[in-house]
Amino acid sequence: MSEMIAALKEEHASMRDLLDLIEREAKRPEGPDYGLLHEIMAYCRTYPDQFHHPKEDLIYRAICRHDPRVTPAIDDLEAEHEELAIASREFAELVEQGLASGARPPAFTEMALAFVAQYRGHIEKEDREFFPSAVEILSPEEWQELGDQISHPGDPLFYQTAGDRLQALLSRKFDQAG
Repeated sequence: MSEMIAALKEEHASMRDLLDLIEREAKRPEGPDYGLLHEIMAYCRTYPDQFHHPKEDLIYRAICRHDPRVTPAIDDLEAEHEELAIASREFAELVEQGLASGARPPAFTEMALAFVAQYRGHIEKEDREFFPSAVEILSPEEWQELGDQISHPGDPLFYQTAGDRLQALLSRKFDQAG
């Protein structure tokens, strides 16, 4: 398996952890920790939207060059990235309302759970359909070429180079897990 796919799978596993945390917070009878959700959503609007998804989009386009018949399916995945960016922004705005007021905004739980389900569904589809196809179709040379096009640091939430804010989120994630 390509190192790039391995990294993407690791990022998906990390995102699943955050989605689990969002779901748990949304279901807390005493109300969610809006500060924690604010940090999670700041991360979701930064790394996945600005780095993770564009990396996947490069791989999508490389697959389409091999087999143009997959272009509609790839277009659907790229559209899902745009939809996830919008959903992230909208849910982040709802979290900000809760943070500002200290009260649960109307439809908060429903929107949180819908956001989590949408993101999980997308990740599952990529893990089940897209990643195996990419590994099968693309050559080692193409993987190298794709790797050369990506010039950003690793996921700041899950690597040693994380900034203070994201390190604090990681710490809280593990403190509250379980």
